[in-house]
Amino acid sequence: MVILSMRKIVLILAVFTSMAAKSQTIITDRPDQTESPQVVPAGTLQYEGGMLVEWDQNNAERMLLPTSLFRIALHKRVELRLVHELGFDRSSNDFTGETIKTRGTTDVQLGMKVQLSGYDASQVAVGLLSHVSLPSGSFNLDESWMQSHKIGLALPSNDDWSMAVNVGWMPIESPIEIQNQGLFTLALGHANNDQLGLYVETYGALSEWGVGTFSGDAGLTWLVHDRLQ
Repeated sequence: MVILSMRKIVLILAVFTSMAAKSQTIITDRPDQTESPQVVPAGTLQYEGGMLVEWDQNNAERMLLPTSLFRIALHKRVELRLVHELGFDRSSNDFTGETIKTRGTTDVQLGMKVQLSGYDASQVAVGLLSHVSLPSGSFNLDESWMQSHKIGLALPSNDDWSMAVNVGWMPIESPIEIQNQGLFTLALGHANNDQLGLYVETYGALSEWGVGTFSGDAGLTWLVHDRLQ
């Protein structure tokens, strides 16, 4: 069975800053869903933050502001990651029509990325990425320890074009069982010039019971200078 995502519009406004000791062009994991296989340079702390707004076909709205990703590299091949978000939900009661509003922090996510290859631009970049969500938030609180594991690949750039793929696995816990879910993303990017780029991607998940959800998005990126995008 295939289920198209109920998301109608996804808007992401993001600012990325890199507090590096020397000038460099940053590589980010936002605003798209596809994670890059590259780690940030050793000794660098990089912040990626923004806003995510979603609407569905039932006029329910979710906003995450800010959605923050902190990345710090302990080694040229290894980075640690922390994700923290503040969430706002608005929906309506099907019976009374009453508007329901909730807000709070989402569960903190801790992660690690290991870059296996791709230090030369002519090579295929490969990285391993894992996250675990700690049951620590007040927004849509889940008592379970959620986790996800991905392999990221980025093909060598062909002139102004680039392509990246993520495949992964995420176990979903319920009171009676653990259901395995496969994850995938595919992103295609084009650099219009040294500062402006665009991307389009598709992403989704497939459960072990054959139920799939598929979504897509597109956007623009603007490199203000080497350490701000």
